[in-house]
Amino acid sequence: MKAFNFAQKIISTLALDPLLPGYSAITFALADKTQGKLGGYVDSNGNLNVGGIIGNTTLCAGTANVDFSAFSGVLKSPANGFGYFAGAGGTVTQATSKSTAVTLSKASGQVTLNNAALVAGTIVSFTLTNTLIGANDTLLLNHVSGGTPGSYTLNAEPGSGSATINVRNNTAGSLSEAIVIGFNLVKGSAT
Repeated sequence: MKAFNFAQKIISTLALDPLLPGYSAITFALADKTQGKLGGYVDSNGNLNVGGIIGNTTLCAGTANVDFSAFSGVLKSPANGFGYFAGAGGTVTQATSKSTAVTLSKASGQVTLNNAALVAGTIVSFTLTNTLIGANDTLLLNHVSGGTPGSYTLNAEPGSGSATINVRNNTAGSLSEAIVIGFNLVKGSAT
């Protein structure tokens, strides 16, 4: 059998173990004699239930659900941080005013606002239609470029398939800036 590269170590043994009906695990030993086991099964709802141990480190609980449909753009790395791979995001620009709705069904992205005037101390709201957003989710927002840094407060109110994004001008004067708002979607649950 061809050796596998696992965490930059060579797996010296590899075997399949039946644990429960419909549940299998891969057991392995790394070149440094660390033992491990990874396993899982797909339940009737399509959720992958996974479990695993490497040495004395538990990777995840045996009943943890992992929805791989959401994993296509996720990046987790000590060197590169946690976030989304290139391709998981997109961009969109408002056409008419700062209250004009936009559509971008991506887990990460940027919205360029129209450069219409926003009066001092005023809040404007627009709808971001995004089929990935659920009512219990969180949108992380940042003013990433364009306009005057620190002059805006951003807030998102998620709903099913969209979010209302509120933008407030914190200054004492009117601003006519096409600011760019970056967003990252974090899935949530109320149960």
